[in-house]
Amino acid sequence: MNISTDEKIDEKLLQRVGDLVEKLTPDELQSIIRQMEILIHNRRVVREFQERKEARRVARKTAEENNEENLDVKIIESEDGKSFRMFVGNFPKMFMLDEMRRMVKLCHSSKDPDEGAKKLYVWITNNRKDFFMDIQTNNKEQVFRNIHDCLIRRYTIKGQ
Repeated sequence: MNISTDEKIDEKLLQRVGDLVEKLTPDELQSIIRQMEILIHNRRVVREFQERKEARRVARKTAEENNEENLDVKIIESEDGKSFRMFVGNFPKMFMLDEMRRMVKLCHSSKDPDEGAKKLYVWITNNRKDFFMDIQTNNKEQVFRNIHDCLIRRYTIKGQ
């Protein structure tokens, strides 16, 4: 048995589980197995969330100590092309293909970078409020100008 935590399972507890398993029907056992898989998955998700949260805290503290903010924008496309990870500094946000297409169209339909940045800000404020939970900065104008510039450089609209 593989235990990924420092906790040790008492032999009596394992014996009790074994005794109970013998009394279950195959459907009941399958249900218990699924619940166990969910518990293990949730533990992993919580651990990864805590690690990301700590990484964000450290990055913010470092930026504050150095009196600087990393507002560089980088976009990584998934292998299947259906999702994108946008990094603003060290902070990632996931966008789906349809969201990226909307943002690219907003940028290309703008007469200048400032207008494009404003359109992006409004779109994200209306459609992805979670963006501001991870990307916390006092310089939102620069963040959206950088996103605009990155989208314009990397993506075009089909037929143009």
